[in-house]
Amino acid sequence: MELCNPALTPADRNVRLEKPSSTFEATLYERRRYQSAVGSLMYAMLGTRPDISYAVSKVSQYSTNPDPTHWTAVKRIFCYLAGTPHRGLCYGMHGSGTGYTNADWGTWDDRKSIGGYTFVLNGAAISWHSKKQSTVALASTEAEYMALTQAVKESIWLQAILM
Repeated sequence: MELCNPALTPADRNVRLEKPSSTFEATLYERRRYQSAVGSLMYAMLGTRPDISYAVSKVSQYSTNPDPTHWTAVKRIFCYLAGTPHRGLCYGMHGSGTGYTNADWGTWDDRKSIGGYTFVLNGAAISWHSKKQSTVALASTEAEYMALTQAVKESIWLQAILM
């Protein structure tokens, strides 16, 4: 993948990943290979590349039966990483803390939203999270509040350890 054409974003916003047809069944080798690739992406995501969190969370949901469209999405994340090798976490000496939160309202088949947050201290992310919410939100505002609730809990914990 190091000689691939670099991608500008980790995921193509025009591609919606879906479960494969009921007749498609990935081989054991294909499943293990896919799971290994997604595991490598998770390692990068957790260590120094929070910018791929959302894309990795999307592709990881198809580990039990990945089809070629899922493989294309995984390869795009690798192309993005190949094109951005100098991005990562870089901590500065001066600055303040900031938190960001967002939610993607009910775009999944089960209508659950994805919520997430990122906390930045001195110019680099120190805590981030992206996860499918456990309940169905009836409105986009409700999905945003659920994500905000998780971010506030993390903020309280971060304040306690940083003080």
